[in-house]
Amino acid sequence: MDLEQTNSIAVSRRRTLPQTNNFTIGELHALPDFYGYVRCLDGPLSFNMFLGGSDDGVALRFFWNGQFEKTALNIWTKLARNSSLIVDVGAHTGTFTLAASSANPSAKVISFEPYFLNWARLNLNLRTNSIETSNAFMLAAADRNCVLPFSVNTNPGYLSTGGRIGHGGALELQVQAVALDAFFPRDIHGKLDLFKIDTEGTEAQALKGMESILTHANPTIFLNVFDSGAAQAVADILLSRGYRFFLVNDLTGDIEEVETLVPIFDDRGKPRLDVINRIATKKLSKPDLLALR
Repeated sequence: MDLEQTNSIAVSRRRTLPQTNNFTIGELHALPDFYGYVRCLDGPLSFNMFLGGSDDGVALRFFWNGQFEKTALNIWTKLARNSSLIVDVGAHTGTFTLAASSANPSAKVISFEPYFLNWARLNLNLRTNSIETSNAFMLAAADRNCVLPFSVNTNPGYLSTGGRIGHGGALELQVQAVALDAFFPRDIHGKLDLFKIDTEGTEAQALKGMESILTHANPTIFLNVFDSGAAQAVADILLSRGYRFFLVNDLTGDIEEVETLVPIFDDRGKPRLDVINRIATKKLSKPDLLALR
């Protein structure tokens, strides 16, 4: 079967489904492969991401589900419109970077992605959308400038969403890490007001490396919460600085203020992906966030 036939099968199947779905990643991988560019989001904020069969779980969700972390991404794009310097730590293949750049083409969006396969796809997606690639860095964020082990548990043909600093993966490599306070010139620390940090459990290390930025900018930070210990380490740092936390339900659109960062698990003990997003902020209230959905 050639590529045109393969894609035709996928497109035909997609047309039989509702515009938005909630397929799990296991269900998505059982659907027909699609090779090509996927249109993400609607209207003027849309952007394209490449999907090579089923090799990127984010582009895969956009193709079949018609959405990815919908509520959090909507809030992110609207906050990006009023930010001039935006930082995406653990950018993966670029969803939040692309959304911010689409929402505010005049903003500088700086992306950090240490895994070389993800970083290569990030660059492809940036070029596809005519976005400058010089602000995408193949670096990890940590509490100091150093070389660290980085572990990946997915097979080499899949763009990992589970790679993290540390030992123990099926594939282990060395990556360059930087403290963000050292990476960014001190005179712009107070201007870095919007962050997404998704480093698969080592977010506290990234926060320890940006103490000056936290002090001078009080940035609003988007986080994924799926590990209890890692979440508590992040909460300890941010609560001591007066941050408030909001749980985002990407399925219902609900937003709830919570006292700390605690993951929510399903009946099998797996993190529920519809409630994995949190927003840490000193500047925004629940009504503010509800208005941005």
